[in-house]
Amino acid sequence: MSLGTFQFLGLPLRVGSPDDAADWLIEQATTKLGMPTIVEHINVYNYFLIHRVPGLECALADRSVLLLEGIGMKMGALLHAGLWLPDLNGTDLFPLVADRARCSHLPMYFLGGTSYTVRAAAKECIAQFPGLELVGYEGGFFANADEPNVVHRVNRSGAQLLLVGRGAPLQDEFALRWRSELDVGVVWAVGGLFDILSGTKPRASSAIRSLRLEWLYRFAREPRRMWFRNVPVPVWFAGRIVSQRWAKGRLS
Repeated sequence: MSLGTFQFLGLPLRVGSPDDAADWLIEQATTKLGMPTIVEHINVYNYFLIHRVPGLECALADRSVLLLEGIGMKMGALLHAGLWLPDLNGTDLFPLVADRARCSHLPMYFLGGTSYTVRAAAKECIAQFPGLELVGYEGGFFANADEPNVVHRVNRSGAQLLLVGRGAPLQDEFALRWRSELDVGVVWAVGGLFDILSGTKPRASSAIRSLRLEWLYRFAREPRRMWFRNVPVPVWFAGRIVSQRWAKGRLS
């Protein structure tokens, strides 16, 4: 049930098997001590978005648990340290967490996406995991002024595991801003998970995923939306790795 830590680009990224990550996440949610644990997935695009917000990268490194996600981060780790690390993809991790939550009667709350999307995601999860205690769900399009009411509804529901799918950096800033007020064990930032669960955005086949080419499948389906994250952002990311290695070489 242990996760290792890999220092990469100034971030303490947690790595391990999906089963270990799911066990660890459930344990964190059920043994709440003080403020909730914030769990974030760091892929190349999320890293780019977080890096652009002043202070957010440092705040997440200090106050949350960061899971390495995606082929881009795996390639970056290989170039940086010669390591081919496990990928803790949130979409693949969710079924493992949901099954464990169902067995341990851990109440969950979905926050994010459109009202239709999150409702469809909730309905699908209840059908797929009979007995899952999904104690509430609501869309993620709300103003900052509405956040106290959202937090109140989450707390009133009795949820111990809160999934926030609002995309980076909104979900990250929300989790940090309300960490001391949320009465849950874990706040899990899940990005576009509710789109996948609801069927709004289909996943690539298992064969394509096994070849690590899901990014190409998504690019082919949504070229306009995915172009920026699949071309300029990886170039920027490679530049970050090269500049860090160069700086490290000068200091050594």
